[in-house]
Amino acid sequence: MTEPDLRGFAILIVQKDVPTALDLQDTFAESGARLLTSYRPASALMHAKSSQISAAVIDASIGMDERNAICERLATRNVPFVLFGQQMASDGAGCMDSLARPSEALERIAEFVRSNSAWRHDGPERSRGPDAGTSSALQ
Repeated sequence: MTEPDLRGFAILIVQKDVPTALDLQDTFAESGARLLTSYRPASALMHAKSSQISAAVIDASIGMDERNAICERLATRNVPFVLFGQQMASDGAGCMDSLARPSEALERIAEFVRSNSAWRHDGPERSRGPDAGTSSALQ
């Protein structure tokens, strides 16, 4: 399988567990992505405002209120994101599995990039497809 090419895309990684964050950083760095990592939800919420963020990988184990605030901020800006972790996460409408391996998160983010022709390397366009801003998980 060919490694996804995310050169020029800025990925926000929100992960409170340092070893897991480092695994995600290594995986996304190998794809050429620019990375911004936040270990605390409060700083992640601030970083989620950045117009340079192309997509995000969010720790599914952070508090639901904090996670939802980050997700809502990203969704408002049409920035796609995936939840990452070993547990179930609620999106308010129901439950979904979160991704459990860095390679799964990388592939899902790459799918968002490949499936959206309006995507730019320096950040998302304002109008995007129906999957924009929604969390997703591999089955």
